[in-house]
Amino acid sequence: MQPLSSPALEHVVRTCLAKDPDERWQTAKDIALQLKWISEVSSQPGIPATVVNRRKWRERVAWSLAALFFVAALIVAAFAYLSFGGHFCMALISHSRPRSLATGLVAADS
Repeated sequence: MQPLSSPALEHVVRTCLAKDPDERWQTAKDIALQLKWISEVSSQPGIPATVVNRRKWRERVAWSLAALFFVAALIVAAFAYLSFGGHFCMALISHSRPRSLATGLVAADS
């Protein structure tokens, strides 16, 4: 199991919790300097580099798949439009209209 905190941060915490006062940080400024150094050095403290790389790879794969599906949908739409010459859309619209009384159907009164 990998630790979630960096070794440098663990060192700071262990030094703060040292039993012997001489082994502890002497001022709050010393601790602040160490924490600032840790935050500048590590890109994402608390997360191992392998986890960060795995997340980036998964995100890249997800975006690639989304782009692939979008391009595929565009190709299918272009093929449908070119094959039916725009008449396909008109056929869908005309079939979705409710039938009128002139076709022999009577609308139910509410």
